[in-house]
Amino acid sequence: MEKQKFSLRVFTDLEQSSQVQEWFDRSCVVCLAKTDRIKCKLALIEAFTNVVRHAHQGLPRYTPIDLEVTLSLHQLELRIWDFAPPFDFDARLQKALEANDSLSGGGRGLIIIYQGMDFVTSTRTDDGRNCLLMVKHYAQVEDEGERG
Repeated sequence: MEKQKFSLRVFTDLEQSSQVQEWFDRSCVVCLAKTDRIKCKLALIEAFTNVVRHAHQGLPRYTPIDLEVTLSLHQLELRIWDFAPPFDFDARLQKALEANDSLSGGGRGLIIIYQGMDFVTSTRTDDGRNCLLMVKHYAQVEDEGERG
């Protein structure tokens, strides 16, 4: 399988989450087993929700959020770009993991993303955005029954 890329731009609005989910389903229908597809979709929706509710808090509704899925033979890469100020992703993730047993209420989305994916990182891009990269390794689906 050659690398395939699928891109989507949405606005900072939780009502766009159904569009994000439909786009993801169309992009990944042929390559992922059902359990991997569910984990990746959940991570994507958690990341999108975090951008809308936290990263873009106070920004205009029309502030864009760019999403990209890159598929290769044994790996899916999800990227989501936001316009939030720079932040220390690793420190925030570590704090969420340490507080996982408490009832603090914050950070559970980061934990869901971290536990569902094989690799997660955030970088600052040259154009002043944050890019969250989430990677899932998989075996290519051979059996139609696994696609579910």
